[in-house]
Amino acid sequence: MDVPISGAASQARTGNMVFMAGGKRSVFDQVRPVLDRIGKKTVYVGKNGDAAMLKLVVNLILYLTEGAAIEGLTLGLKAGLDPQIMYDVITSGAASSDLVITRGKDMLAGPIRTQGGR
Repeated sequence: MDVPISGAASQARTGNMVFMAGGKRSVFDQVRPVLDRIGKKTVYVGKNGDAAMLKLVVNLILYLTEGAAIEGLTLGLKAGLDPQIMYDVITSGAASSDLVITRGKDMLAGPIRTQGGR
């Protein structure tokens, strides 16, 4: 079976991951109880390799979202907006996502802030 995981390290520590499983259904049925205990969701995707392909799809969307978040946060910092207020508003509204909630504070505290940010 291929069983890629969707979730950051912080999500893994709290059991907040999604498992995508590809391979024989009978094998999936055997390993699912273990995966269900350590993650929040386990999904049978199909034949061997399908879960790995779905992981690529998830990563593409994730990285595009991350790039957009970095661009937006950089714009706000360069405009002199308060990083905590930006984070609070973004994570409370339509632009919120697990990615921004999980990584947004690190994005605001990282290299962006030392390169001409507020």
